Amino acid sequence: MKGQVSNAGFTLVEVLVTFLLVAIGLLGMGALQVDTMNNQFEANQRVYATWLVDDMASRIRANRSAATAGAYFAETSVTDCRAAANTPVVRDLCLWRALLSGDHAITTNDIAVGSALGAAGCITTGPGGSDGTVIRVAVAWQGTKASASPADDCGQGEFADENLRRVIHRDVFLR
Repeated sequence: MKGQVSNAGFTLVEVLVTFLLVAIGLLGMGALQVDTMNNQFEANQRVYATWLVDDMASRIRANRSAATAGAYFAETSVTDCRAAANTPVVRDLCLWRALLSGDHAITTNDIAVGSALGAAGCITTGPGGSDGTVIRVAVAWQGTKASASPADDCGQGEFADENLRRVIHRDVFLR
């Protein structure tokens, strides 16, 4: 039969198109993996910051009399937290500052492992309560992706970009 062409096999163009489609798919999967890793890092930082806030909030609740007197609003220059064992408020603030800076963490090449990036802690008067004292405990840290700047002013001005600043807080109500 004259004039019939055999269609057996693939042409070079078909093979190249297949490679192109596979390459685009693999690049998309790689980008998705990188985005997933960044989101996991953000989530880990949020968990750590939440733990820091809850830790200090529980310390404040445990020492109500000093907290209602305003002792937790003072800055402390104590760096050896064991030396402040007889002064609970100074010890609490010293330990919290150490946790914020990552001094407790295992360090590798002078990088604190397990602490939020640039963590800063704030203890301020919270929203007014008519029959008690409200103390706001907040932690600010640096995120990896820009988002809306938080309304809370903890850590404001301490980061290169306000849209990278993240803040979480707890209000501690004391009677």
